Amino acid sequence: MVVTGRITLGPFCPAENPASPCPTPSEAFSGVEVTARSGDKELRYEVTLAGEFQMDLPPGTWEVSATAGMSCDSVTVSRAQEITVACDTGIR
Repeated sequence: MVVTGRITLGPFCPAENPASPCPTPSEAFSGVEVTARSGDKELRYEVTLAGEFQMDLPPGTWEVSATAGMSCDSVTVSRAQEITVACDTGIR
């Protein structure tokens, strides 16, 4: 099953206003990976510099997360779909 998606990462400025967010630095997604886990299987995929990814996963239920910022949400997938993985930089 093919799962596509995007990483969101922020904030990038202290006291950032959601109506006027700071721009995402061009290097923000450099070296970021998306990880898919199912049981004892773990697969890693690179993220583009725009924060986008595509994973070709075997059938099953997978927990998808990323290595970006201080923490990232996990998203459960069990079918081909498009997802967003939200990551927090910890900047306040």
